[in-house]
Amino acid sequence: MINSEEELLAVIMDKIGSKFPDNAILKGGMSLRLTSSPRGTNDLDYVFIPFKSKKKIVNMILDALNEIPNVTTTHSLNSKCLRIIITSNNISTQIEANVMEDCETSIITTQLISQKYGIAPKIIKIMRWDIALAHKMAAWAERRLIRDIYDIHYIFYILKEKPNMEILKKRLKNLSMSKNIKNQKKKLTLNEYSDEIELFVNDLTQNDIDNELLGYLEKEHIAGINYIFKSTISDLTKWLNEQ
Repeated sequence: MINSEEELLAVIMDKIGSKFPDNAILKGGMSLRLTSSPRGTNDLDYVFIPFKSKKKIVNMILDALNEIPNVTTTHSLNSKCLRIIITSNNISTQIEANVMEDCETSIITTQLISQKYGIAPKIIKIMRWDIALAHKMAAWAERRLIRDIYDIHYIFYILKEKPNMEILKKRLKNLSMSKNIKNQKKKLTLNEYSDEIELFVNDLTQNDIDNELLGYLEKEHIAGINYIFKSTISDLTKWLNEQ
């Protein structure tokens, strides 16, 4: 019997990894967790390759998930993603899935999560970190979330990765702004991006950070992190402006 959201995530990740070892590319919060990041996540975020349409992956993912004992699924499909809600023993989580024709990948073991629940670790594919960082930086521009700043900090400062500049520049030329972001440009130069992200981080207070991140991180991981964010983003924007 599944007794926690993390256990359900581990079971789903194991099933997807088994059924689609070459097609399912993990990204987002769980990929960070597998590198020992303390940041929690309540979903699994995948890119499936090589596909042009999300409609092509709906049934194959649902069929795989329905092989897990005692789970139910519901799903919705929109322009942004395929979203599947998975429930077991009154515990729910979700998958968000998109498609690409190709994606550069790295490999990682699921051991840090799977071993907690007696699941044999697997080698799975994740989005290559330079590409993931470029997409995460563009995602911050579109929605201005503090958890995006944390992920940018983690990949750039902890994992020591640089963003893929080709992808970042392409994303910044065609931003899809969140509805709650008012009067923001849908296109940014690197200099404009650097100015905006530095201003955002410099204005952050500990209260801002607590309000958004305490659902993802324990307090001991974020106390005073606004000062660390300032240092990381200063180094990142300096590097960007040298490109």
